[in-house]
Amino acid sequence: MRKNNKKLFSALIGILMIAILTVVFGSKLNAITNKNFELADGFQLVYQVDSEEKLTIDQVAEVLEQRLYNFGATEVKATIEESTVTLNYSGIEDCETVRKYLTMIGVVSFRNAADEELMDISVLDKDTPFMVAPSQSKTEESKDLSLLYILVSDNEKFKTVTTQLMFETSKYLVVWVDYDETYKFEKEQGSTSPKFLAAAAVNSVIDSDAYITSAHSFEVTKNIVATVNAGSLKAPITEISFNTVEANLGTNADVKVLIGIAVSVMLGSLYFMFKYKLVGFVSALMMLGYTIGSLVAISYLGVIFNTNIISLFIFSLFVGLAYLLHVNDTFVTILNTGRLPSTALETTYKNTMVNALAGLATQLIAGFIGFIAFKEYYLGYSIAIMTFAVCSAIFFVGWQKLMLSDLINSYYFDAKAFGYRENAAVKIIDFSALINTKFHYVVIALILMGALLYVTNVINHLKILLTGLFILVISVIVGGSYLKSRNKSNDLVILALTTITAVIAIMACGMLFGKTTETTIGLVYSFAAISLALFGFVLSQIKDDFDENAKGRLTDVKITSVFEEVFNNLFNETVVVLALTVIFALVIFGSVLSLENIGYTILVSVALIYAVIVMSKLWLDYTIKDSNRPKSKKKRNTKEVKERTIFGINNPN
Repeated sequence: MRKNNKKLFSALIGILMIAILTVVFGSKLNAITNKNFELADGFQLVYQVDSEEKLTIDQVAEVLEQRLYNFGATEVKATIEESTVTLNYSGIEDCETVRKYLTMIGVVSFRNAADEELMDISVLDKDTPFMVAPSQSKTEESKDLSLLYILVSDNEKFKTVTTQLMFETSKYLVVWVDYDETYKFEKEQGSTSPKFLAAAAVNSVIDSDAYITSAHSFEVTKNIVATVNAGSLKAPITEISFNTVEANLGTNADVKVLIGIAVSVMLGSLYFMFKYKLVGFVSALMMLGYTIGSLVAISYLGVIFNTNIISLFIFSLFVGLAYLLHVNDTFVTILNTGRLPSTALETTYKNTMVNALAGLATQLIAGFIGFIAFKEYYLGYSIAIMTFAVCSAIFFVGWQKLMLSDLINSYYFDAKAFGYRENAAVKIIDFSALINTKFHYVVIALILMGALLYVTNVINHLKILLTGLFILVISVIVGGSYLKSRNKSNDLVILALTTITAVIAIMACGMLFGKTTETTIGLVYSFAAISLALFGFVLSQIKDDFDENAKGRLTDVKITSVFEEVFNNLFNETVVVLALTVIFALVIFGSVLSLENIGYTILVSVALIYAVIVMSKLWLDYTIKDSNRPKSKKKRNTKEVKERTIFGINNPN
């Protein structure tokens, strides 16, 4: 066929874009990621509180912690010993500036030109009294003007005060922070660096939010606002010491982890390219693009880059690679039957793209609900879940197909370049025995016991766990209803039971590896939410592959036979992906010798595999039960009864 230069050029543009993405952002990943104590060095500040009252000391510690977060800390840990408050924090580079503002008392007062107090901060919004923004009306003399936004809550009080000021000779409303009796507005008014925060003449009544020009630069105003918005200290404090603290996982842990991710992606890419040739090369590019794209996205969205997020990243990569491997295997298998590459591509993507997008949509819904309704506990996790879903759709589903299509339709490459092998033997391991094994009794008992122990260990944070489970319930209902409507089967029930299995298995894994703290409970919801993408895809794919292969009159034996063939193909692919995931976990977490996270990530992945087995078994039994076919006159033998058993419980229908 005539070569199509435009298609080749389009494919090369895609390769170039991935290369640019890698070069531009790959080199910046360590700088832009928001790391906590596990991966990044931090700092320690120790303060002496001028009070012996416990409530006062607790309040001071709470305010100082919030101030550090307002200044951009990624993680803060405050410990109290008698009247001493120790703050460990990470993520702030300009520590000198932070130390300067942390010791401010932070008491806000509104005064007139005669320095008489008119109002305090109680008239403003409790959570966010002030905001700051650069001023657009800059001059040659004042190039760094800023606007101080005053968010009013007591509108009547503000209205009364400003109405009185309108009729005074000096109409100034002055905002002070930590006012001292020695300060005088008349004296400070002419200063280039006044002690008040802002001042403005009141020419009209103010009964709602307002803004005035700050008396300081944007940077200084921003720092004061960050301090004040965290609250005022109930007692003065004195800094005792300031030190640097090494990351929990060792020196340069963040660099080692990122190198581990790079090595893992390289190993995965080599596998795909070796097995699938040019198709594998495209998949390798997508894996690279997904890794850089998703990590950059969550970094700019403010997600803290810690071991929990890394585990979620590996897990999401598991789901994405499962889809890629299925697409590649299907494409090469069809190609080896003698079909043209273009025909093989069309046949491969006939249903797989829709199935993948349906699964990812369910994952996206779970993340979105968590983000909108339950920000307090799930903000970081929800953003990561949504980001991983979107990036998977872009790279693994959409871009992969576009690049393959361009390369095929350029007609520069023959079938062998895409993985065609004459008389190629397909080696499939028979895993169908896993469907009806009595070992299910042992597995279910173990994960139930682990889940119950997990619940008893997180009983103080049960609200967080139940909130996550509630999100999953809504997501399963929405996603399962769509799958049921599309596939005309019992997908809603199957998806619900599979998700329950996954949840209790993930709980058991959390119990085994001590993931029972307040910050790790959300992992149950997060892993299960990402699992929904795989469950949705596999459910639809089993249905489509079964319909493709099940021809003629259906009997129990034939249904089981066709299903086992479909199951073996899908499960062989899943086992390969599990092996890759194990390698990823070993390389990434092994770089910082984090055995706990290695074991946790691998075991959760195994739990996902088990959930897929449960889902497949449920699908088979529901299909046998609901299939419209003539009843066999042949008396059921022992083997047939065994095939119609769910974990050893006979199905009489």
